[in-house]
Amino acid sequence: MKKLFNKKYILVIITLLLLIIYQYIFLTNSKNNYETSIDKRRNIKYDKRRKIMIEMYKDIIEVCDKNNIKLLLTFGTLLGKYRENNIICSDFDLDFFILKEDTLNFINNIDKLKNKYKIIHTKMFGLYNKCVIIDIKTGINADFFYLYNINNNFFRLINPLYAYYVYKEKSVLYPYNWIYPLKKEKFLGKEIYMQNKPEKFLDCFYGKNFMIPNNICNKDCTICRKR
Repeated sequence: MKKLFNKKYILVIITLLLLIIYQYIFLTNSKNNYETSIDKRRNIKYDKRRKIMIEMYKDIIEVCDKNNIKLLLTFGTLLGKYRENNIICSDFDLDFFILKEDTLNFINNIDKLKNKYKIIHTKMFGLYNKCVIIDIKTGINADFFYLYNINNNFFRLINPLYAYYVYKEKSVLYPYNWIYPLKKEKFLGKEIYMQNKPEKFLDCFYGKNFMIPNNICNKDCTICRKR
């Protein structure tokens, strides 16, 4: 009986170790793939990149406005709006939150842009967690993260370790008053919904010094380096 117990104990330890190793390999590969993807887009000059991103932004806003979909800025796009009211030099994609109640409406209507962009929908635990729209020629993309709500805390479906290790986020839970009441503001020539406390999100994503750029770039954004 004791030997059987010892065998079970050893099997549990081995299983846990394998899970830890798998998680480490997965996170490391994910981070490397993420950085490689950014490096490819970094080679596109800022003026060209910005032009493509603005055109994509306007296409997305048009679809959402026509179908009463509430779209919120997040990550680097929110940082650009809040800090510079522009697309920042070191940003290579567009980022949006979509509230759960608008998820299916968005999925059913955003595919209207398939003739212009590659569109990918992904699920986690059987629920939609993300949509990616990609400019086929350049690889510049827009990411859409669906926000779910439990007990007045919003969250998106993501591995918390991935969010912490790859995206460097402090938390994947967002209190209700960070988002509501919503307000509308103009960005890149189009009105878009804004969360109630964007500075809380930016602190969560980039730390308390988010108003200080972590990259120093020349005037035309062709050369950027870390501070």
